[in-house]
Amino acid sequence: MNKIIITGSSGFIGKNFTNYIAKRKDNIFCLTRKKKLNENKTSTIFFDLDDEKITSRFKNLFKSSKVFHFAWGNLPNYQSNYHLKIELKKQINFLKRIIDIGVKKIIVTGTCYEYGMQQGKLYNTDRAKPVVNYAIAKNKLHNWLKKYQKKKNFNFIWLRLFFVYGPGQSKNSLFQKILLDNKNKKKYFQMSKGDQMRDFVDIKDVVKKIYFFDENFENGIFNICSGQPVRLKDHIKYLVKKNKITIKLVYGKIPYLNYEPKKFWGSNKI
Repeated sequence: MNKIIITGSSGFIGKNFTNYIAKRKDNIFCLTRKKKLNENKTSTIFFDLDDEKITSRFKNLFKSSKVFHFAWGNLPNYQSNYHLKIELKKQINFLKRIIDIGVKKIIVTGTCYEYGMQQGKLYNTDRAKPVVNYAIAKNKLHNWLKKYQKKKNFNFIWLRLFFVYGPGQSKNSLFQKILLDNKNKKKYFQMSKGDQMRDFVDIKDVVKKIYFFDENFENGIFNICSGQPVRLKDHIKYLVKKNKITIKLVYGKIPYLNYEPKKFWGSNKI
């Protein structure tokens, strides 16, 4: 029976992934800062990444375990200096501690923003050229893991997530804001022109792909995406219709994000 640890288990990705694998015949331990037990039968441990004493206390838990590492602070403030000044250091210190203890494999979620301003179809073999602080920090963490792997015996998989949507998504995401304004009976919601081409992937498919890559690979960088470019406007219209929303969308009122290329999507090629 495998020993599986999930960090960030109360977050969007972590919670959905935990629910997906909860029926596996493994010992599953969920690490979270939130004082809330999981709804499934997994074990919950209240844990902060930068608490060295807790890491030491659970030394036997981490030894010879597999860690799905979803935890990352201060999201979705992608441009904040926090990611480089504070969070990156926390991440490296935590991962170094558990690797030194004897973790055998780590599966880490990265971001499509690691590709920076590159346009078109993006392959997992494409060079990372991040421009936003969150992605720069993620890329630095990835590079640190590659370097540390030369010193220690562990495997790691790096998964670059594209635009994930579904139950449990951040209240600060575009569609969640639309839902809230609709609930508050606002008549209009302003957004960009909506002609950006993006790669939207359902959280249900995301957790399946995370599981797939873990089961089939020991190391590597992979995209988690749909592989299909879709206009932002069309994606939002689909969700509006699916959720029977009555609010009217007003396009062209909000400027494009300066850290996203106009058209980019992922390749599923392995």
